[in-house]
Amino acid sequence: MYSSSFLLALAATISAVSAHGAILKAVGDSGASQGFLVDQTLARNCTTISPCQQDSVIIRDAEITQNIVNECGRTEINGNIDVGEQTENELAAGRMTQVSGGTVMKVTIHQVNADGAGPYECDLDQTSNAGPGGNIPLKVTNNIPGENGISQAKEQDFTINVELPQNLNCIGGTLLCLSHPRHSIN
Repeated sequence: MYSSSFLLALAATISAVSAHGAILKAVGDSGASQGFLVDQTLARNCTTISPCQQDSVIIRDAEITQNIVNECGRTEINGNIDVGEQTENELAAGRMTQVSGGTVMKVTIHQVNADGAGPYECDLDQTSNAGPGGNIPLKVTNNIPGENGISQAKEQDFTINVELPQNLNCIGGTLLCLSHPRHSIN
């Protein structure tokens, strides 16, 4: 039976000093999402901060712990990600993929430069509030190549597979869940 749950993939990718990857698309059963604050008009053929990393998300565990940002982080160009506002923006723009329990989402991540590599981890916030704790780790296959977030790849798109739990229970507003794909550097 098809569930009316939604999942939004966030551009929550890098937890080091610089962010060098952007979530361009997440496709579930129907429709597509993109990472919060991803600007599809930015150049993807360079490795510099301006313009190619402006919409890459920066997530630092220390900033989360100090309550400087939420679990979704911030971008160079727009600052902190307001989860409620960005959720409303993505819903209004029709950029929300529909999923059900057991769906394998295909998430396309643009690796800007060498330290935007894999492997990536992904978890699920069934409440969609980006609060600390309570997130469910998700299985990631076909991961982005790399060791500790480093590889020789640059200016390249990769698609990872993210498996949702069979007992998916999105309880956020509009039956919403948040997915937090993120780079493995802490």
